[in-house]
Amino acid sequence: MTSLTPGHLFASQSPARICLIALGCALLLSLTPLAAQQRFELPSSKPLSALAARIELPVNAQDSGRQDTAKHGPALGSFEVAQGAILLHFTNVDGGLRLKGSGRGTFQISGADHKWFTADAHLVNGVIVVSTSLVQQPSAARYTWQDPADAVLFNGSGLPAVPFRTDK
Repeated sequence: MTSLTPGHLFASQSPARICLIALGCALLLSLTPLAAQQRFELPSSKPLSALAARIELPVNAQDSGRQDTAKHGPALGSFEVAQGAILLHFTNVDGGLRLKGSGRGTFQISGADHKWFTADAHLVNGVIVVSTSLVQQPSAARYTWQDPADAVLFNGSGLPAVPFRTDK
């Protein structure tokens, strides 16, 4: 039996998220690691006010009618394969992308054989470049697909990117 990772869970909810986007959607990866012993529970070390503020963002932005208020984190817009790496382009960057650390452990990459390997990610001129020496000809990348998953990719407003994969 395969356990559901954060990426699988998010992907299964995508159709509902698209239909309900006007109601607001909050991604909590940046608020809590999904450790096995505390799966889907808000740890006591994080204040409930942080959760409430995250949930209110899209609703308040819509209600106020302000176009300059960030509602969502970065979303994958497109990708391309170039020289042994995958280049990821995003929408909803609101002041630019922010990558905390090397992204190692949150980004994965695969070749035509669909075997996934942990990859490094770098921010270069507003593009996330994902690569590993274990995959010379990459064909797909994914982000926060494993468990536990911690957000490392944010927009300029501090909102986290949603889990994604480029192969589906």
